[in-house]
Amino acid sequence: MKKQTAVFLGALSALTAAGGYLYHYENNCLQITRYEMKADMERPLKLVHLSDLHGKKFGKSQQKLIGGVMSCGPDLIAVTGDMVNGRNADQRELEETAQLLSALNDYAPVLYVAGNHEHHLGKRGFAAFRKVLSDHRIIVLSNEMVSIRAGGQNVTVLGMDEMEGAVDRQTLQTLMGDFEVQEGFRLLLCHYPARFALDGEDSYQNFCFDLMLAGHSHGGQIVLPGIGGLYSPDQGLFPKYYKGMYGDMPKLIVSGGLGPSFFPVRLFNRPEVVCVTVSPNQE
Repeated sequence: MKKQTAVFLGALSALTAAGGYLYHYENNCLQITRYEMKADMERPLKLVHLSDLHGKKFGKSQQKLIGGVMSCGPDLIAVTGDMVNGRNADQRELEETAQLLSALNDYAPVLYVAGNHEHHLGKRGFAAFRKVLSDHRIIVLSNEMVSIRAGGQNVTVLGMDEMEGAVDRQTLQTLMGDFEVQEGFRLLLCHYPARFALDGEDSYQNFCFDLMLAGHSHGGQIVLPGIGGLYSPDQGLFPKYYKGMYGDMPKLIVSGGLGPSFFPVRLFNRPEVVCVTVSPNQE
């Protein structure tokens, strides 16, 4: 009996250790996910996409995260919201997030569009956070478009802030109409991937651009092998747009995100830095 008990306790200890290692690995070890696509442009362009950090730390002063981004050699860094932990974010977290993005901005231009957690700061809190970001030279886009030089060429970025359906149809049609006629690579940023394929004429995929980047889905939180992501905040169980590349032209890439959500466990879904290499069609 003592021998059987010892074997049982040994097995239980081994399983507990393995579970602890798996939890740490799946929730803390960064994954670099690389995508390739082609577009009508002059020369290659390298993009990095970050989303849904929720105040999580990756090494002292975020050095592991910064190193992961730099390993991609980005010409432009796109951030699609929820980098802070909403109502629970204190001033220190806001400043540390701004410092992270400022450090990245020293390597390549950083463009930022808000998610629901930035708006959970409240109107005054979000306005104050936006000012902190602007003071660190981060370009924050709220239903507006900017043209920027990246990779030696013009890139037009439209940032859609769709918190609680804030963008009315006329505004959307006007913004998208102006966006469609821009020359060079056209990049759309929005926190919410479901906007890509809404029912009706407001669906983003109905418009002419090159690439949309989104987050919010946390990679489905838990990815079931052979099935896919389990849950997304705005799409419910077994979401269609949880992580990866979708569509033809335009294309959608959804980040699996970096940090925790209301359910702070990721499984088969490591924190993700997205790297996109865009090559000219003629290559």
